[in-house]
Amino acid sequence: MAITTRDRQHSNFRMDTKPISVLYLADPNSIHDIKWMSYFSCSKNYQCYVVSRKKHLSELFQQDKFENDYNIKILGSIDDFSVSRLWVTIPLYFKLRRFIKKYGIDVMHIMYAEPNALVSLITPNNIKKILTTRGSDVLLTIPGFLKGKGLLNRVVTSAYRAAFLRFNHITCTSDSQITSVQNILCRQSHNTTIHLIRTGIDLSVVNKRLPVDLNPADKKIIFFPRNMRSVYNHELALEAIELLPDKIKKTYQYVFLNSDSADKIYVEKIRDLISKSSADSVILLPTLSQGQLFTLYDRSELVVITATSDGSPVSAMEAMFFKTPLIIPPLEYDAHIFGRVTRFPEWKAQSLYNQRTCQ
Repeated sequence: MAITTRDRQHSNFRMDTKPISVLYLADPNSIHDIKWMSYFSCSKNYQCYVVSRKKHLSELFQQDKFENDYNIKILGSIDDFSVSRLWVTIPLYFKLRRFIKKYGIDVMHIMYAEPNALVSLITPNNIKKILTTRGSDVLLTIPGFLKGKGLLNRVVTSAYRAAFLRFNHITCTSDSQITSVQNILCRQSHNTTIHLIRTGIDLSVVNKRLPVDLNPADKKIIFFPRNMRSVYNHELALEAIELLPDKIKKTYQYVFLNSDSADKIYVEKIRDLISKSSADSVILLPTLSQGQLFTLYDRSELVVITATSDGSPVSAMEAMFFKTPLIIPPLEYDAHIFGRVTRFPEWKAQSLYNQRTCQ
């Protein structure tokens, strides 16, 4: 990913020295975060640890299995940094410092900028700091603070700019993210190096497919692979389904994911829209394993993404790998990867409907 075997051979890093200790602030449930972390944890040259936001470590999380599978020690969870609730941020400061001292941390790598990047403000100066952005964090959420009015927005904007300036390196998955990071840094003089590191597919696991229980099992599939969050705009997809001819509504089943999303209000909104749909079969499944997702990509006649903000979506790349027809929204996706993919040009159900490839 960021460092290749060849890089190691030509670097000043001595193989007989103590392993580099890396502390990740990441989501141990995220396949994207796992790819980053496990790339280094599988090497004897790195000792990897992870702390997580509290919402990412549920009672169902299998910590022992995670640590055994990826050779990454989980140190626990932390509260989110808050600019207004010092009674939360002060204990976070001391907890983080204890981890860094106890485990001799050399590098802190923070995954996803909002709100995690703010933790750099309370990270010691004598360790290296890396931030990895993903899309909506620097394309939508943080710019929202920059555009907002009022005292709190100004304080939060200043906090993010100060936090970004404390990173030695920031990695982005698309050119549009780099532009946004530069805007957050306010284009002022800084020592932060910004890198484009495109995300991708783990080709070693794409053939490890697992069965998916669908009812009815014999209907053709149109697949909407993004999670249940408002930024993924599933309302638009459901509106477009209503415009389809009755023949197509009866022929296909429309599969959505992540019924167990933490955004319960949004899930209920989508459930309500599904209950009113005139299509014969609209299905909302829980979060699936990677192997089950690969099965759906392979079986689907069409994959549709309707996100209002996005980085370089792995779900779109996976659909492309399986040569499944794909429709994406009118966003500034990386032209090197998505330049030939079908897009709907306007944020309207009719615009999405007009791009249909199923007859």
